[in-house]
Amino acid sequence: MFRSIVNFFIFIFLGMSSLISCNSLETRWYKGNIHTHSLWSDGDDFLEMAAIWYKSHGYHFVSFTEHNTVPEGERWVYFPSHYNRADYTEKFGNWLQEYVSEKDNLVRLHTLQEVKERLEKKDEFLLIEGMELTAPNNVHFNLIPPPRHIDIEGGSTVDDTFTSCLKQIDKAEFDKNAIVTINHPNWEWTLRAKHLVEAKNIKFLEVCNNCVESNNQGDSKHNSLEEMWDIANTIRLLKNIEPLYAVASDDAHNYSSQDVLNALPGRGWIMVLARELSSEAIREAMLRGDFYASTGVSLEKLSFDGKQLYIKVTPQPGVSYKITFVGSLKETKPDQFVLASGPKCAYPESACKILSQIDDTQATYSLTGKELYVRAVVTSNRICWQYKETICWQQAWTQPVGWTRRMEK
Repeated sequence: MFRSIVNFFIFIFLGMSSLISCNSLETRWYKGNIHTHSLWSDGDDFLEMAAIWYKSHGYHFVSFTEHNTVPEGERWVYFPSHYNRADYTEKFGNWLQEYVSEKDNLVRLHTLQEVKERLEKKDEFLLIEGMELTAPNNVHFNLIPPPRHIDIEGGSTVDDTFTSCLKQIDKAEFDKNAIVTINHPNWEWTLRAKHLVEAKNIKFLEVCNNCVESNNQGDSKHNSLEEMWDIANTIRLLKNIEPLYAVASDDAHNYSSQDVLNALPGRGWIMVLARELSSEAIREAMLRGDFYASTGVSLEKLSFDGKQLYIKVTPQPGVSYKITFVGSLKETKPDQFVLASGPKCAYPESACKILSQIDDTQATYSLTGKELYVRAVVTSNRICWQYKETICWQQAWTQPVGWTRRMEK
């Protein structure tokens, strides 16, 4: 189809954890979003306008993941109705190239490269090439960067489509250290925990796609995305498959709206601890697990030395925080999970459980040797968004640790 903040050191052993390499190199946190859209697919604003929104809101990097395409070549579209030209002109002058006739008012979309040349700034702002592989049956993956060619094939069922996509992803020729994420599993209740287990060569999962209709919290008949993540990681590790790392995104499509039901920018992102602001360094850090996902909570410190997971929140005035350590125990067996009985997977008491919880801005969890893995989630009492009875709190999720020795065996 298409071609596709604060400086500080953390010293740990890569063979014992998935947090920060053992080399004492200076690193810093970079804020970024790796799932967003523009007029190149189904977003409602120009790529450059969307990019400048992120730049002006403190983001260091963004990947535009248009559906089955990348922003390159010549593309003309109808000029968006009711568009705020004054806002565009204020930011970019007369950069728009239009074709106006009695019947049509067309505008040429600027390519990613053109926008990069206009907005990127060394060590401050970076645009990373991406694509959202959009298959039938609501099966979506982000490819960062996308391969030169990948077939997009569907199937009569979600299972068939998901399996087909995994095969095409495995066959595609990606750049070194490419990032592939499984997107919004609970959108239209598409995926189950079993799919996340089957995707053994994929390392990233949208644990929070922060659109209202993404159903992150599940319901009485469906697991939440956090439950699905823990279920899948437990079974993966028991089968000697590396765990999935958590990504949060806003999946933005609507940049001028304030309607909570729209896909608004700024609701979810990742914080990556990298050696520099470059596509290669960001992707390398993500593959090491040197990042966390957030919908509003910032971490001042995050470390794991092979025995203790330490987390310290950057507190905001008037906000309270709950730090929860979650994990599964080694005594858990794969056959204790009921994956095929329906949309909601049942799991044993030894899995996906709260290991420790504290109301504070910092906490340490000391591994006992019984854990298969441990992760932390910080939940504040500040709302990210609310729709009717559904509340999305500002949170942060760290990656699972304590599992690498098992893989070495």
